[in-house]
Amino acid sequence: MIFREFGRPSQGAFNMNKSKLIFLFVLLAARYTLAADFLIVKEPENISILNNYEQPVSTDELGSLFPYSPFQIINRDELLGDQITHVIRCKYINQTFFLIKNGNGNLLVKDKLTYQKSFSGCTPLGDTVVFTNNNSLKAFELYPSAGNSFSIKKGDRAIRVFQSGNNVYILRLAQPQKFGWCTANGNFIKQTQKAKTFSDQTITADIYKSIQSRLETANENYDSLFFFFNKLTLKDNSIPKWVITKDGPAIRCTLKGTAVVLRQLETSTSYLTREIEQILLGKGYEINYSNGEIIIRPGQSGL
Repeated sequence: MIFREFGRPSQGAFNMNKSKLIFLFVLLAARYTLAADFLIVKEPENISILNNYEQPVSTDELGSLFPYSPFQIINRDELLGDQITHVIRCKYINQTFFLIKNGNGNLLVKDKLTYQKSFSGCTPLGDTVVFTNNNSLKAFELYPSAGNSFSIKKGDRAIRVFQSGNNVYILRLAQPQKFGWCTANGNFIKQTQKAKTFSDQTITADIYKSIQSRLETANENYDSLFFFFNKLTLKDNSIPKWVITKDGPAIRCTLKGTAVVLRQLETSTSYLTREIEQILLGKGYEINYSNGEIIIRPGQSGL
């Protein structure tokens, strides 16, 4: 009776409705893939953290984790290579960390945590912006506008980590660097321009030492890995090694090894480059990687 009264839908109408459903599905899928969950921890030094090599974080790595650090949750329950330890795989400003879980599935802590909070369905941003308003903007430690606050002034640079509702979680790059919440207004523009001249800044001794220490750790890992595999395969493959040198105001970090090995270590080198970026974050240096060589030099003046 229904079909007699209204008639069967035409093939064209069916195809149109099908197209609308597919389009809607694509929109929903895109929205879903953009959503992310974040965990904010006030005292990251009080939780048990491993780096992307599944090793305890170094002093330099821990130093890049400021109060109220935001961890983007990639996998809430992952088993490490030892097939025993359960962790939360996280991303912290393009750097991978593993947060160790206890037997109850909670974070394994070294001391009492005074603040931790999860935010679901957020929009990850991860871009560097400049504040353009003549009037300063207040950013707050606690969502959305509670706890201690700090000011963001015209010309200040910041990393927008993620957005939740009408609020954005940022890292102010001016010293002292701080995380905080502010309103998602139009007072930020993305940093796209670069000045044409370099500043007179030189690589400081502590920066050089930090990078050298990180490369030494990488070399120790390569020594262990290649020794193991050479013994396992009864081969004598040369062990790659990072060499650091000063080149005027710049630092060159060169990975010595065969072309085959360099290609095999591309992913590892990419992670290492990001870790060095974290060491240099907000300190006015530029870092570039190409063909097994990382070059660090003083940043350009201006934006």
